[in-house]
Amino acid sequence: MKHILFLILNSSFVILLVSCSSRDPKMCDCLEAGDKLNDFSAKMLQKAPSEADQKKMIRLKKQKELKCADFQMMSGEEMLKRKATCAE
Repeated sequence: MKHILFLILNSSFVILLVSCSSRDPKMCDCLEAGDKLNDFSAKMLQKAPSEADQKKMIRLKKQKELKCADFQMMSGEEMLKRKATCAE
């Protein structure tokens, strides 16, 4: 009986760990959109942006806003946890 209880508790713990550290695709998409915007913004600081560059910047900002809308009110601690799963 003790062995069965131990197996059940152990299995539950493993399932909990896997579910807590699972990758959140929406968060990863948000982070990727932010990285693209940051990279492009850094390039625009090196030169005068053309009209096409300005349009691309606006498009990248809108993409980031859409992909990150669900995470605007998330705590920094929770965001860091989810961010870590994207690097796995």
